[in-house]
Amino acid sequence: MKIRWPSKISSCMLFLSFVVSLWAQTGTSGNVSQPDFSKVRKLIQEQIATKGTPSISVAVAHNGKILWEQGFGWADRENRIRATEHTMYYTASVTKLFTETALMILQERKQLDLDRPVNDYLGAAKLSSPAWKADEATVRRVANHTAGLTTFNPAHRLPMEQAISHYGVLFWPPGERFDYSNLGPIILEEVVARVSGKNEFRDANDK
Repeated sequence: MKIRWPSKISSCMLFLSFVVSLWAQTGTSGNVSQPDFSKVRKLIQEQIATKGTPSISVAVAHNGKILWEQGFGWADRENRIRATEHTMYYTASVTKLFTETALMILQERKQLDLDRPVNDYLGAAKLSSPAWKADEATVRRVANHTAGLTTFNPAHRLPMEQAISHYGVLFWPPGERFDYSNLGPIILEEVVARVSGKNEFRDANDK
């Protein structure tokens, strides 16, 4: 199931669990090509009315075929433009879900070890530190923001190797503390692209 989310990501992610649960309850035991989404549709309408979410666009697919897609609410409230199934939203941190999922798939396939240094999976540019052991910054620690990186806010996105060289410096001993780093998921995109050999993963998340 895919939902193109509006800006309130955290509340919408919680809402997704309700939608998935209801979808399961509607049952696809009958005609899979024509499941009943009336309960899901009603729940979405209630949530928009009570939670103040501007809009949601939903798409449900099964075996590569779209079973249902619909927009709810206002894409542009001021100009009274309704959301449709084609309304576009900023994906923001939703891409991190795909990155983390890709990491776990690669581990299941034994192509990647979460507890190896993330530098083992990078190119010429590596994480570094004048004080701490960079090899202790594992893939797992980068993923859970305990590798020693800190957040950064560049004016524009640099090429990957430049970004790692400029900002991939460990501020803390790896494993010592949590410090949210928006560089971490970007580094993991590079890991996934290199290990899988699929550069389009990196390119898609760059957009």
